[in-house]
Amino acid sequence: MLLPPQKRVYFVRLEVRALGELPEMLTVREVAKLLRIPVRSAFQHCKDGRIPCVRIGRTVRVPKKKLFEALGLREEDLRPS
Repeated sequence: MLLPPQKRVYFVRLEVRALGELPEMLTVREVAKLLRIPVRSAFQHCKDGRIPCVRIGRTVRVPKKKLFEALGLREEDLRPS
């Protein structure tokens, strides 16, 4: 039995030891988990342009480089020393 669309629960398994290990394109759910914000807020930030994203049909992806730039991070700072 499926729950109504607003009640569906999606689990994102994101086990990353260093931010540099992230894939080049992230889902909005992965970004929400990284930023520790609700998924709805992450989608709203994408819609408002506060989180840079790319729409491919109905799919929304966030480029890792653009996300780091928006957060004021550099990839050099994220590499393990």
